[in-house]
Amino acid sequence: MLREQKIAVIGGGVAGLTFALAAARRGAGVTVFEQAEALGDVGAGLQLSPNAMRVFAALGLSTAKDLPANRPGHVEICDMRTGWPLMQQIHGAPGGHPYLQTHRADLIGHLADAVKAAEGAVELGTAVSAGGRNINGRVFDHVVTANGVRGRTNRAAARFTGQVAWRALVPGQGEPTHTRVYIGPGRHMVTYPLRGGDLINLVGVQNEQDWQGEGWDHDGSADDFRAAFSPACDDLTSLLTRVQQVRRWALFAHEEVAMTTPEGRPIIGDAAQTMLPFVAQGAAMAVEDAWSLAAALDGACGLEEWSLRRADRRAAVMRAALANGRVFHEARPWFLPFHRLGMWGLGKIWPGFGATRLKWLYDYDVVSDFGGPIPNVKEP
Repeated sequence: MLREQKIAVIGGGVAGLTFALAAARRGAGVTVFEQAEALGDVGAGLQLSPNAMRVFAALGLSTAKDLPANRPGHVEICDMRTGWPLMQQIHGAPGGHPYLQTHRADLIGHLADAVKAAEGAVELGTAVSAGGRNINGRVFDHVVTANGVRGRTNRAAARFTGQVAWRALVPGQGEPTHTRVYIGPGRHMVTYPLRGGDLINLVGVQNEQDWQGEGWDHDGSADDFRAAFSPACDDLTSLLTRVQQVRRWALFAHEEVAMTTPEGRPIIGDAAQTMLPFVAQGAAMAVEDAWSLAAALDGACGLEEWSLRRADRRAAVMRAALANGRVFHEARPWFLPFHRLGMWGLGKIWPGFGATRLKWLYDYDVVSDFGGPIPNVKEP
């Protein structure tokens, strides 16, 4: 059981802070060690699907009310060159947990405040030298690795997908609040607003075979970004002209999942497996990992069983991401002929397609699957 146990969390990202909150809610004494000097305005947009929002609700975190976030009703898939709408996909289920899009820094700040309010500690600017359960001269009952790609132990299992991603934030100019996915041969772009439309998040992926080395934080050229996604329709071109700074990274498929280190220490989030972006589940998998690990350490199941169940879930999501990536980059996507049926396209001849295609993903209830609600924690 976690009550009154001392827990060290290495890494103050989404996975580490969510786990810290879940452990603190169960009565553990939690310390998060983050090497950055401040939890500042670092990162860009991320998406929180209903499977993640279910965890935040169970933690009593009023994310949907208090977090600066966009709540899109649907995804609009468009032809990149012409802007033609091809189909819509509903985000989540009406009346269920919401689907949110937010700035990573806003979520990190919100989680850190919640951890501190639950009497957890967040130590910044702390370089961790770990040996067993001894962290910087302090002994803990459990040590959790949640420091992103720095903590990954299965680097050899990574396979380059032949795709490279670009990310940028640009000033908003009254763009729609829903998500748009622009697709074209060998490339696609996802756009959505942040912070009430003050910012627009752009993530573009293109096929490229000659990338050398793995990484996610490389400087990119704004002119190269525009060239890589031209020609494009007027709406997308308008966004690209506003790009000033861009980051670039290669996409590697980590199809083997390591949920524990060779010494048996649990690993969560990107340290266990970096998700491909094609079903927008990187943050959601980190949140699911966090809840399930806290529940497992509190007696819901053994660590080995937790590891196997999480590896199976992550593998299924990775397969869906790989499949989506192939569809987005086809020369002629299979649903293109249906665009003339109108915005709902395929949904008119296959009712409910947009709402049910990812139902298995969004409807998954990790809270019930690992121990159920925490006593005395009320949903907001």
